Amino acid sequence: MPDVSDKIPFPYDEDKDPDKFWFKDLADNAMPKQKGFLTDLVYFMRGMEVPTLFTIWSGLWLLSTCIKREAWIKWYPNDQYGNLYVILTGPAGSRKSTTIDEIGMKIIKAMQQFIGDKNIQQMKNINIIKDKMTPESLLNSMLPENKPGKQAFVFTDTEGNPLLDKHNRPIRYKATSETGVVLSEMASSIGKRSYTDGFIEILLDLYNPRDTWDWTTMARSRQTLKRTHLSLLAATTPSGFKNSVPQAAMGDGFLSRCILVYQDKNNRVFSIPRIVKNGPTMTELSERLAWICENTLGEFSLSDDAFARYDNWYRDFRDYLEATPEEQGFKSRMNINVLKVAFLLRANRYDTSDKIISLADMEDSINLLTYTYAKSAELLLSMSSTELQKHIGRIENYLNKHGETTRRELLRVTHIPAYELSIALDHMNQEGLIITKRNKKVCSFPTKDGNETYTLNMEEEEKE
Repeated sequence: MPDVSDKIPFPYDEDKDPDKFWFKDLADNAMPKQKGFLTDLVYFMRGMEVPTLFTIWSGLWLLSTCIKREAWIKWYPNDQYGNLYVILTGPAGSRKSTTIDEIGMKIIKAMQQFIGDKNIQQMKNINIIKDKMTPESLLNSMLPENKPGKQAFVFTDTEGNPLLDKHNRPIRYKATSETGVVLSEMASSIGKRSYTDGFIEILLDLYNPRDTWDWTTMARSRQTLKRTHLSLLAATTPSGFKNSVPQAAMGDGFLSRCILVYQDKNNRVFSIPRIVKNGPTMTELSERLAWICENTLGEFSLSDDAFARYDNWYRDFRDYLEATPEEQGFKSRMNINVLKVAFLLRANRYDTSDKIISLADMEDSINLLTYTYAKSAELLLSMSSTELQKHIGRIENYLNKHGETTRRELLRVTHIPAYELSIALDHMNQEGLIITKRNKKVCSFPTKDGNETYTLNMEEEEKE
């Protein structure tokens, strides 16, 4: 078995590729600026018709599922773990599932053999449940006794002697209920009936990792999950999403727990997929994921400047939610997802110097999630009878003619309903099309303040 545990990977730099045959992707600006496993994975996928946004979120799910509860963010009163519920949404044929189905699953299966520490290697029996399932089959698959690998083992040193705790007792590891769920066709696995058969309730209840969780089977026997950590990666079309998540879910806890990753266009065109010859191989990606699993253990915390950035962003975010209650249903946990993604971005960087989430990790997380949530708002708006692009065009035309304009004036002259105007302005703000100001200060989010002003971002227009 190869031992790469002591070899720190060095991330690839695709900009130095002499055979850079691909075009800039629509979501490349949302990519982490710090290089690591995720940028390596995107580089590997450059010769395929897979949007970068889908690859990034598939990679984050991969990291979340493999790190499990063995690393966490310092939090009060309970530690915060990096589990994610991700729903990739795009038109049929947009290669939503390619990264995880054709690449990610193979990377996970090969990963364990590259872990040098035999104790950690045995801990990393990754449990994946894929596609059609009933609530009972999901829970049965999560039972510790049904998971792959040993049910229990004693940690040993390099000579095979038991490792002892402070009470001089052997340290024992017991199988857990940590599980990754993949739904390549979400509509066929989670439909509207899920609200009556209990599937959604299970996902809601297991979103926060638990030490134990009991349920009663159809045969009336009691079963117990132990040390849960559930991550979800689903793929669907816009119509499939609408059918899978009924209107009732838009305002409840399920959608707020999910990160809806929407891309309606793809500028990648490859009649035959191409190999990126100078990029990482699939074996290298497995080795690098193994290295991350072996070196991402224990408690992580925010640096002082990362906390200051998060705290400032959070205050703006709270102001935005209070001013836009219509979006609270799906954005209410965006702040938690910012923390989780910042933690996963720290883990992805091949860095053993400390267990500190840096300012750059936080900036990358805020940038990615701001872009992702703005795109998801487009999908949610498009599910109604309104047309987002018409609203944006009307606003742009008015700002182009009249310059700086207040929200109150836009409501008066465009006749766009207030809620739809909020969605359109939020999208334009996050895309960099407009600059939003309150009391003459630039703001991160537009609100319902009638005196808030907007101007076209001329720098962005010059780039285009």
